[in-house]
Amino acid sequence: MLERIDFPARSAAGLAAMDVFYTDFNEINFYVEDADQENLYEVIFKKLFPEKKISKIFPLGGKQQVFEHRNVYGNNKKSVYLVDKDFDDFLEKKIITDGVFYLDRFCIENYLINIESFIEFVIETHPKEKREDVARNLDLDSKISVMIGELEQLSILFYLAQLFDTGIKNCSSPPESFCKSKALWSLCCFSMEKYKLQLNQFIAGATCITLTEYIESAFLDEFKKANSHLKMSGKFLIAMIFHYIKSKYKTGSITSYSFIYRVAKNSTLDELQSIATQIRSYIEMNE
Repeated sequence: MLERIDFPARSAAGLAAMDVFYTDFNEINFYVEDADQENLYEVIFKKLFPEKKISKIFPLGGKQQVFEHRNVYGNNKKSVYLVDKDFDDFLEKKIITDGVFYLDRFCIENYLINIESFIEFVIETHPKEKREDVARNLDLDSKISVMIGELEQLSILFYLAQLFDTGIKNCSSPPESFCKSKALWSLCCFSMEKYKLQLNQFIAGATCITLTEYIESAFLDEFKKANSHLKMSGKFLIAMIFHYIKSKYKTGSITSYSFIYRVAKNSTLDELQSIATQIRSYIEMNE
């Protein structure tokens, strides 16, 4: 049996220097945060900019690294940087810099919540199924609505964890860690309560106001009224949808990353066109 070889991950400096090898292959260099999502972004950018030659997307390993790269190397007119919105607007942490574009939803996965694409994924795996039967069996409109309602409550906790700089892990947690072990498409009330206790211990100790009092006060009114896709992690939602579909249809050993990639390939990405228009204007202005 061949021994598995684990190649070392690229360092931050290594990621930042990757573009030098693609100078002649990209009309535009697109830089993003996620170090493990370059193939996903390649599909997305090629769909959004079919008129441009794009051979490689450059992940930089985090939002801080994106801004650092922009500050050092971003004067190149071929450079475009895209970052997740996250909670940056609510936390008043958005950095306005030429050439850097924020998504207007929480993260890239928020743009991939498309029922037709989910149904197409099932059809690709089970080509003998009829689309109308799959749609009826999955009933995704109502299921996704329930998931969003649950995730809005979790989003409040994640927002407070960041607002009060608790250091408690939040949006980077595996979605499954908050879900029922035998129903990974539904949040677990015990996991939620455990997280609330941890959060309350920090917040109440630092402010003398309990977590419940914050949640029930007018303090969070603006956050609560905001559109779900502005405050809820699409990574969590699409992971829950993936597990729900797997509970209905056998999908083999497919991973969530593969699922997201295939969903992106089947998506029209209409909701990203406004960002694409802004980027296209910037590119044209610098040509």
